[in-house]
Amino acid sequence: MTFAPDVFRPPIFRGTRAVAARAVLLGLFAVLMPGRDAHAAEEAPPLTIEAEARPSVASLQQDVTYVVTVEGASLSDIDRPPPPQARGLTLQRRRPTIEQDLVRRNGRLQRTVSFRWTYRPQRRGSLRFAPMSVTVNGTTHRTASVTVEVQSGGRTRPNRPPAADDAPRADTSDDLFIETALSDSLLYRGEQAVVSYRLFYHEDLRLRQSRLAGSWNAPGFWREELDVPSRPDVGTTRRNGKSYKTLLLKRVAVFPTRTGTLTLSPLEIETDARNSSSAQGLLRRFFSSDRTRELKVTSDSVQVQVRPLPGGAPPSFRGTVGSFRLDLRTSQTRTQVGEAVEIELEVSGYGNLATINAPALQPSSGDALETYAPDERLSIDREGERIRGTKIFTYTVVPQERGAYQLPPLQLSYFAPDAERYQTLRTRSVTIRARGGSAGEGVASAGGGALPPGDLAGPLTGTVTWTRPAPAPFWRRGGLLGAAFGGAALLAAVLLAWRRRRARAAERPTPAHPAARRRLREARRHLKQDRPRRFYEETERALRAFVAQRLDGASKNPARRRLRTALTRAGVATETQQALFDLLDECERARFAPTAPDRHALETASERAHRVVAALDEALARDA
Repeated sequence: MTFAPDVFRPPIFRGTRAVAARAVLLGLFAVLMPGRDAHAAEEAPPLTIEAEARPSVASLQQDVTYVVTVEGASLSDIDRPPPPQARGLTLQRRRPTIEQDLVRRNGRLQRTVSFRWTYRPQRRGSLRFAPMSVTVNGTTHRTASVTVEVQSGGRTRPNRPPAADDAPRADTSDDLFIETALSDSLLYRGEQAVVSYRLFYHEDLRLRQSRLAGSWNAPGFWREELDVPSRPDVGTTRRNGKSYKTLLLKRVAVFPTRTGTLTLSPLEIETDARNSSSAQGLLRRFFSSDRTRELKVTSDSVQVQVRPLPGGAPPSFRGTVGSFRLDLRTSQTRTQVGEAVEIELEVSGYGNLATINAPALQPSSGDALETYAPDERLSIDREGERIRGTKIFTYTVVPQERGAYQLPPLQLSYFAPDAERYQTLRTRSVTIRARGGSAGEGVASAGGGALPPGDLAGPLTGTVTWTRPAPAPFWRRGGLLGAAFGGAALLAAVLLAWRRRRARAAERPTPAHPAARRRLREARRHLKQDRPRRFYEETERALRAFVAQRLDGASKNPARRRLRTALTRAGVATETQQALFDLLDECERARFAPTAPDRHALETASERAHRVVAALDEALARDA
């Protein structure tokens, strides 16, 4: 028995008024139910902006760091602020050092972005930083003025009033301290060094809840964090006749970006400590009772002498320093005219791979070969004694005519600090052969024998086979009825193919843009290899690069309000924009979150990324 679907619908949903009736009901639903935006606004974290000077009491020989911290916004929401004006203080570098982090406030993770400038005091007294303006999502906020006290003499610390229940404390520098180890204090510009911070504490001390106090700074250096175990192993050693327990706090690879004397700022930690029952002497005098006390421990600052690179650099040198090797791979060397060929150049070794630019691929000027800017993939290994990794550049070339195209070798020049000389690496040359696409291809030739009457080809060499012309299609032989029947059949075939294509697209949304498809494929590879942070990093890179390519003139990391304006101008729907921003926020949270998301969240994010790129591709293509 067959039932008609309309039998079970109320009359208001049938007939010509169905669309209008549904629109009215949807409007009532939107009025009665709270909107997503309103709900999101209620849950949005509060925006706070604070400014401070570190330290608040300094000497004439001590640098002062001005820090403005924005909590509750991401870096893309903030317009980079100019440095604050200050009398009696000289700015050391106009470009700020930017740090991003996630902090937990009232059980919720919130973004924080810090901008830091370094100043050198010029005179004693109370020096004042003027209020500065910070623009977040188009709204300008003003900070309060900040005062720093500058005294003569050596390095000073602000006087802290003792707590009411504090007993006089003895100097515990011999029982609890941080040791700084630098792999090399004399470097070339761009050369890698590793700084390590290790905590030493007397075996009679019991420490718990040790944490970093503030942020560690290294002006004039490019920094890459090295892995430190989340549960570090505690070792035992002896120094000056005393037994200490030790643990590794932090390891950072630093690359100086300018010459001269540079300073690595001290590392400061806070810890809760108490003495054991066997503590005697100094420790017992320090702890007036067995209760837990909060301590702050600060390491020494470290100075590095940075010298310029020597002369005699080859023309292809672009500032790369380290030790590297090249590997070249091609997807194919034989192709058809108009089909793309991918060429992968892998750069691997020790050094700052993040700053290496793609070597130029320069075909001969007369070649009919279309080339595209390469895609980049960076993989860094942070587990060893120093930073190493791999950077892959993927070049795409498309032959426009039939023939053989020889691509010249790619080359990379770098300075090797160990050998103190420049070296140039070169790959092999690649030859690509393209077939098809040439005019006149497939012309038959004739040997002996008569040509058909009226043939204008003239006598040709070779062999030719002449066949009877195919009969005319039935719609040409059947008159008007045949033509009508053939047109209807053709239209039905086109509609069927269109419906199948729409169904496949709905089942498995795939971005049409090849660059986005490659990046999302790379993100999927990280997901399968159980590297969630790399997956989110590659997914965010794919989304931003895709939008930048489709929106002419847009940078890869525009401010959120500028990006929203550009997408609105291009005709992208509001829900598509919100889906993009939600996914970007999820990528940013996951990269800094203390725990990795589960497998289901990763799979869902991958599917959403494909859908977002497909929707953006369709909207931007329609606008174009």
